[in-house]
Amino acid sequence: MRLKPRPRKRPPGWNRRRQGIALILVMLVIMVLAVMASSFATNMGVEASLARNAANDRRIEWLCRSGVELARYMVGQQFAEQREPYDALNQRWAGGPGTLEDCVLNAVNLKESGLAEGSPLWFLLNGDEDWENYLSEATLKVKIVDLERKMNINWVAQGHHDRESIKPVMQEILKIENTVQDTIIDSLVDWVDNDGGDGRKDKIGLNGAEWQHYEALGYSPKNGLIDDMSELLLIKGIHGEREWLITRQVPDDLDEDFRPRMFIPDLFTVVSRGKINVNTAPIEVLQMVSPSMMDYTNQIMLARQGEDGIEGTEFDTPFQQIGELADPRIGMDANTVSAVSRFLDVRSMTFEVTVTAVVENQAKTLVAVVRRENGREEEIKVLYSYWKDSGR
Repeated sequence: MRLKPRPRKRPPGWNRRRQGIALILVMLVIMVLAVMASSFATNMGVEASLARNAANDRRIEWLCRSGVELARYMVGQQFAEQREPYDALNQRWAGGPGTLEDCVLNAVNLKESGLAEGSPLWFLLNGDEDWENYLSEATLKVKIVDLERKMNINWVAQGHHDRESIKPVMQEILKIENTVQDTIIDSLVDWVDNDGGDGRKDKIGLNGAEWQHYEALGYSPKNGLIDDMSELLLIKGIHGEREWLITRQVPDDLDEDFRPRMFIPDLFTVVSRGKINVNTAPIEVLQMVSPSMMDYTNQIMLARQGEDGIEGTEFDTPFQQIGELADPRIGMDANTVSAVSRFLDVRSMTFEVTVTAVVENQAKTLVAVVRRENGREEEIKVLYSYWKDSGR
């Protein structure tokens, strides 16, 4: 006879524990689903943001290109304006008030980045409601700087400018020690010249450097004109310990006495026709033209600023020709004027245009270098352009 197994007794509270475990499992499932839903929502938000940015990206790009075209138009029209045969900081292209009441350039307001009349965005209005709503959310900044306000560093490397006139600025403005100045200048000359016909036979300047120095660094001197200011980061005297003269990233521990007031890109350029515009160049650049200029730069600045002593206002009195430097207010004699006219002019031919467009915190910056060929708008050529980090 088989005995029936006696049913096992469950410990007290077993049913309650089983219910608690089930509840925990349910809560875990709910938490997992909530996390998945949150992740899905986040991913959808990211996808939507990416899609919106992609839609904006193309429009922002063309806003920037439109800004460059407006800049080309302005420098072309200014060059064609026969009543002002010069370029100066009080003109519209430079952000000044302009001086010609009936000039078409006076309709342009580069200081306005929104939709105010005369602003770059205002010129893009075309009656399309969606497009105009888009523009109302945008800003467009256009800045035009002439490169003839700076000294062409290739002219320095080729010996067109007296190095002795450059050294005071190197010492006082760039804070480069006397012992290093000759090293940088001689190395610059060696970097550009090809006086041996073969890179390994080039003659080395007294304080300069040729392939023997650079070979250990993994590269050779260019033996050609400098195409970009960043090349200076490679030359002896700047490479390594003084790269901040180019990058503007001054070391925090640099003694105050060695901190520059300006940087090399503020004073020099690689793209210009060589002559410096006496109406736009800062006093530091004018001082580098020749040793004789040191006696006249303050008077030149005062003369062109006009009665209010402020650059870029309606009171400016720009020089209309280099011969006006013989004005008694400046004190320059005819022989000195003739000597410096080799390096000075009252016109600028090369301009750097920087355009930044922003829509919904999405930004792009386009930099273009343009050059005048003659007075017609279509002859303002774009030499090159590149996209720059907008810093947003």
